[in-house]
Amino acid sequence: MVGPAEEKVRFEDLADGVLNEYRLKGYRSLEAAEIHIRKLRTFFGDRQATTKHSVPVHKGDRAIDITPDRIQAFMLARQGEGASNATINRETSVLQHAFNLMVKAGRLRRVPHIPKLDEAPPRQGFVEPDEFHMLHEALPDYLKDPVRFLYLTAWRRNEMASLEWRDVKFDRRGNDLVPSAIRLRAENSKNKEARRPLVLAGELFNLIARALRNRRLDCPFVFHDNGQSIGDFRKARANASRESGVSVLVHDLRRSGVRNMVRSNIPERVAMAISGHKTRSVFDRYNIVSDADVEQAIARVSTYVADRATSRKPTSTGHAA
Repeated sequence: MVGPAEEKVRFEDLADGVLNEYRLKGYRSLEAAEIHIRKLRTFFGDRQATTKHSVPVHKGDRAIDITPDRIQAFMLARQGEGASNATINRETSVLQHAFNLMVKAGRLRRVPHIPKLDEAPPRQGFVEPDEFHMLHEALPDYLKDPVRFLYLTAWRRNEMASLEWRDVKFDRRGNDLVPSAIRLRAENSKNKEARRPLVLAGELFNLIARALRNRRLDCPFVFHDNGQSIGDFRKARANASRESGVSVLVHDLRRSGVRNMVRSNIPERVAMAISGHKTRSVFDRYNIVSDADVEQAIARVSTYVADRATSRKPTSTGHAA
């Protein structure tokens, strides 16, 4: 039996409930959730009705009518639009969470079954230093240092873009103040924990020193685009990829940064502190093995076997030396 209270719950109630929770708890994935809700709304919502005063009202499907069959139809429709299984799973996960919130609030009694689609394995792209050099040269000037920063530190794009001068520590050298360390604040970290200070040295020091010379007093950000914060630069990255012939996604820089640190013999705990990885499983997934790694390993084991064979040549008596 479905009570009258449950019959009144509409898709828009589900959408409002989940988005309000994201806002209340300050989830960084709010923007992604809003995008997912918009996709869900094209199928389950936006059915306009008009009151007697000619005021449009958005009703959408009743929650009890969003059945497994309807959800499956939504998934098929999204596949027909070219959406990947991973994207569809993210969208239906938001829908499922919205139902769970309504059940917790006592406005619904059950959550419909929502199947999960098989997803492609995670991308394992990375950029070798020589490839990065070619890509770097093809980037617009305002992105050269920010992208190199990502490649060196394995920080996330949003973490780099949110770095402000108040996050930079300065030390006095003679009569000058020079940048000595940077720290990611908790509110700008994905896991909402402040990052350990990152001491500036080598090329990383040069990047921040260059940014300091180009600092604008009307802009709080270390890296900026003509005084504005650096936003989504997928188009610029795609253009640089075409020009350089190096296919790369922004997140490939994070994977590559982790891989470079490990292969530079930086202790893994230190590398994880720099990149901000909390779990070893995610860190291991980014520590990608390339064909060149395998080739080097085979060459080393071949040399080892050959050396051992040479050192144990039989003597004239038939015994190994």
